[in-house]
Amino acid sequence: MKRISTIILLIAFIAAGNGFAQSLEEILKSHAEIMGFDKLAGAKTIIITGKSQRGENDSPFTIYIKGEKSRYESDFMGNKMVRAYDGKTGWMRSPRDGSIMELEGRQLEQMSQATQLGGILYQWKERNFKIELEGKEKFEGTDVFKLKVTREDDVVTYAYLDCESYVLLKQASVRVFQGNEFESTTVFSNYQMVEGVAVAFNSETTSSGGGGQGRGGRGMGGTQVIEKVEFNKPIDDALFKKPEN
Repeated sequence: MKRISTIILLIAFIAAGNGFAQSLEEILKSHAEIMGFDKLAGAKTIIITGKSQRGENDSPFTIYIKGEKSRYESDFMGNKMVRAYDGKTGWMRSPRDGSIMELEGRQLEQMSQATQLGGILYQWKERNFKIELEGKEKFEGTDVFKLKVTREDDVVTYAYLDCESYVLLKQASVRVFQGNEFESTTVFSNYQMVEGVAVAFNSETTSSGGGGQGRGGRGMGGTQVIEKVEFNKPIDDALFKKPEN
């Protein structure tokens, strides 16, 4: 599996220097530099197009991001599904009957995560996350730094950074919702540079919960393949506004 482009490895080597016995602060600094967080933060808008794969089904999608606002569109069995957040309220258009419903709780959080380009460590200080370095380990034969990320609501996510390139290879979290424990793991690969920002063009998510494999004992997840990322293109605010009916 192609994880990292050659140019990213070269940039990471220069940024890291000797790389011996690095502190958490140095690791986070190298990660932010290679990921292009400064350039990502300066983007006024982001448009991401690609496809989601679950089993034998491919669903084209488009993500619109403008500040705190986001919109996710995808084809679901020939019908359009829309999930959006206008900065205050999250809503969804059902692909079955076109009805509009509000998103809240875990549904709203899932939508927010789906439209994040920088990963769990992007703007971690602004989001008041606590980060601890738990050491090194192996992930599929690659040496990785294991970081423990604790959010304000005490949800813990483990982030695994490549020790050579400093890109995020995996993140895994466990949380409790309505008495059920949910686990979610995402693996990132095929990093490419887009206008100074390192983007994982492939990601694979697996999740389970409710005391078994997903609800009713079924595993959930899928693969996301990004085909194009565009920065600073015009986006109409009307895309994020909840329809009247």
